[in-house]
Amino acid sequence: MGALQYKTELAIVKSQNIDVTNFETDLEVFKSAFSKNYDLASKKFQTAIAEIDKSIDHLQKTKEALIGTEKNLGFANAKAQDVTIKKLTRRNPTMAEKFKSLEDRKKIPAWSESIAYNPDDIVKSADFAENLYICLVAVEASSG
Repeated sequence: MGALQYKTELAIVKSQNIDVTNFETDLEVFKSAFSKNYDLASKKFQTAIAEIDKSIDHLQKTKEALIGTEKNLGFANAKAQDVTIKKLTRRNPTMAEKFKSLEDRKKIPAWSESIAYNPDDIVKSADFAENLYICLVAVEASSG
């Protein structure tokens, strides 16, 4: 083999080595850039998941609060439905006397009888005990 052919082959091999080196360098640059983008995307993804979890926790707490409120409203409604004049005046002789005097004065029928009343009369009256009595009598008559 001649020196010229040897030099030509050597130049070709060097050129191929440079191409391989450039390819490896380009591959490393690509891998590095891809890894950087992957890390950024992964961090944003994890942040989004964490925010979703926080929202779910907040919504769960809101749901529990609303359920608790509904239960409390149920308890309050049950207590309100259980109110009677007898229970309100049990340990309150002053109010018991006011209701008794109203009953005597107006000769209100017995509890079992149906009582018709005009809601406008309740609004016009200035006497709180009288209004309360009329309302409670009407409630008891309608539920009795």
